[in-house]
Parts: sequence; C-alpha cells; structure tokens
Amino acid sequence: MQMILVLLANFITLLLNTRYVKNYRLVQAIVDGYGTRLLKGRYPFAIVKIDLDPLLVDVNVHPTKQEVRLSKESELARLIVRTIDQALGATEHEIASFDDATESKQTKLDQLEFNLNEAVVDTSRIPVEFSIPNDLTDDSSKVKEDDTTFVSLKHPRQDEHYLVTTTWDANVQAQTALSPFSASSLSSEVTTSSEQILVNKLPQLQCLGQMHEYLLATADNDLYIVDQVAADNRLAFDKLLLQMQAENNYEQTLLDNIILDFSMIDFLKVQDKLADFKKLGLNLEEFGGRSFVLQEYPLWLENCDQIQIKAVIDLILAHINAPLDKIRIELAKKIVATKHIRRKSLNSLEMVEMLTSLSNSSNPYHDPFGKIIIAKISENDLRKLFQK
Repeated sequence: MQMILVLLANFITLLLNTRYVKNYRLVQAIVDGYGTRLLKGRYPFAIVKIDLDPLLVDVNVHPTKQEVRLSKESELARLIVRTIDQALGATEHEIASFDDATESKQTKLDQLEFNLNEAVVDTSRIPVEFSIPNDLTDDSSKVKEDDTTFVSLKHPRQDEHYLVTTTWDANVQAQTALSPFSASSLSSEVTTSSEQILVNKLPQLQCLGQMHEYLLATADNDLYIVDQVAADNRLAFDKLLLQMQAENNYEQTLLDNIILDFSMIDFLKVQDKLADFKKLGLNLEEFGGRSFVLQEYPLWLENCDQIQIKAVIDLILAHINAPLDKIRIELAKKIVATKHIRRKSLNSLEMVEMLTSLSNSSNPYHDPFGKIIIAKISENDLRKLFQK
C-alpha cells in the first residue's frame, strides 16, 4: 500500500454502494488509520469503497443526498481504522537512501540528431469530405422527451433501481440486535495492530558511532542512519503514553493549590468530564462559582504550574467528544513538542541503549509527528555509489 500525502482533506473520497457520499466521522477514521505516519497538516489521498446493506443507510439527511446517516457508524469507523493500519503496517519499512544515486539521466542523442535539410512536417489542412448516413437522419433517432421520468427520493419507493423507506428507526432497532463484531472489539477502544509487525521487521542494529545528530549502525551488511532527535521524540512519547495509560497515576502533592477559573460553558464541560480527568490523574474539585481547585498533579506532568495545567485542560476540551485514548495521544504529542528536544553527544553505552529502546518502541520508523527516524543504505547502494 503506497502512501500519497496532500495538503487538503478534499482528496478523501467515500463511495457508499457506488455512490459518492460525505461523512465526517468516516473521513476522520481514515485519517486516524494513518496514525503518526502523517506529517502535521497533511492528509492522505484515499478512495474508500464501502458496500453496505441499504437498510442501514438513511439518505434523507440532506437535499443533495450526499450526506448520509449510518447505523453502527462507530463500528464501521473502527473497522476502517484497523484495516488501514494493518495495510500500512504490512508495508512499513525504513527509508532506503541513495536510490538510483549513480544513475545519470542522459539525453538520448537520437532525439537530437536529425537532418535539417529534410522537409518539415506539413501542417496544412486537407479538406475531408464526409456524409451523414441515412439511418442517422431518421426521425426515430430523436430523443423522445416523453420517455424520461423524474425520480423523487423524497417518497417511499422500492423497485429494482431504488429503495427509499420511511421505516428508518424500525430498521435501526432490528439491526442493533445483530452484530458482525465480537463483544471484545465492541468494548475496546480503537487501537492499532501494526506495532508488533514493525518491531519484528526492524533488525538488531549494531552501533558504529555518532555523527552530529545522527547515529550510525549496521545490520546484515547494510548501513542505518538514525535521527537522534526524532528517536528521542518517539521514546519520550511512548513513555508518556504508558504513564497516562497506567491504572494508578501516581500523584505529587502541590505546595500551593492551583485555582482555575472558567467561563460558564467551559465549567459545564469540565464538570461533565471529571471522570476522564480523574483517569488522567487530574483530580479537580469544585471551588465555588465557576472555579476548580487542583491539589495534586500526575507525575507525567513535569514542572506543574497554572499555565501548563490550563493548557492541558484546554487541549482536553478541544477534543471533548474524542475517545480517552485519542486524548492521551494528543496530550503526549503536545507535551513532547513543548520539550524542544535537541541533539546531544552520547557515549557508547547511551547509543546502544537508545537503539535497543528504539527497537522496542511502538513505531521505530516514525516519530509521533510523522517524521522519519531511520534511513537505510543497503550494501548494493554502497557498491553503486563507489562504482564497484
């Protein structure tokens, strides 16, 4: 499966039963399937064809019939995320460098060698005579307007071409009892399954040394170049995510309580999501009016202050309808981005430890922002480079 990235989300096309439709949740599921393989501000070029029972589709949402309402929409989104992730995970690999490095693009001389004395191409127009066949002039070939009929999708209709029903709610209740998914998949969050595939495909790297912000390693007579900054971002992201996913988020008591004031709308949103905040280790308590007080903070949140706490809460409110796992990922990415990790000189033990930790990470080929971590120069590429 080849990835083509564009700057706009307009290149994602959904075909539902061979008909173009719009559905924001399914488009978001396609983007979520790419995960951290997408750079910030980039979207995939994708055409997704979905065959679905017409009884599960309600087209009477918008006059243009492009926006549809689906039964079991969340299960379909879950299936799309996993399918795309598995397809990309099966083809994931390190970036090969110096492809065709020694191949020079030579101009074909036979395209330039021509006889100038030869006659140039004659561009004069030659009149062509043609006649209209008699069978095309027959009146029977004319379009009869009486044969065309207008089909309205606003009224119930069922024939070999159309199925428009007014029993949408009854169909939904009947289909809810049926489930093509297992009970475990319905209760679990949308997670990727390609991490183990990526780990198994990464060979055991033997460290050679460091050059500026890059680590040099070898495996199977091939040369690997590792971006130290991107690798640190990946390791820091995985560490934060594991701390957030822990059942017991160990907390540190604040010397001075932090009082947070909100607008009425944000206050109600926070009040409605207090259980999710507690799962993240943020125990907010009402402090009268439209305020909350924070007496402890989780260990994954370093250098806790009012500005950082408010930024974390604002990010959670921005993804208020997203699953908790999605909020954890966005939080981890935000915190890693604010750390501004820079390159540093490593000794031999630190370099070996970084390569070992990278091989055990969730995605050793891309950092959480979609940037490349590992580039590979094969033995064959080196031979071509030195013309051997």
